[in-house]
Amino acid sequence: MLGSLSFSDFLGIHKVPCFREGMLGGFIAGGCVFGAMITFRRPLSSAMNWAVGAWTVGSVGRWEQCRYERAKSFQNAQAAKEAFVRSHMSEKPTTVTAVGEKNK
Repeated sequence: MLGSLSFSDFLGIHKVPCFREGMLGGFIAGGCVFGAMITFRRPLSSAMNWAVGAWTVGSVGRWEQCRYERAKSFQNAQAAKEAFVRSHMSEKPTTVTAVGEKNK
């Protein structure tokens, strides 16, 4: 798997849906945990380890939340599209005979 990766694979990583949200969520989680550990006077190496763990959990958690919201949004859009098509398919076609007048 790692042998098939190249540098060019990472050039467009910022275009992956939810990548930005995942990274920001991870940075926030890691920064908060690091700050809390330093505030409570824990050793720097321990604080850094906890921060990396929090970054991992925060990134994965926010990634999954974003993917769920995105999928739900696509489902809602598809349902709205289908409802729109159904509502317009059930209408009776009308023809216009004069300006503003319709035949029934």
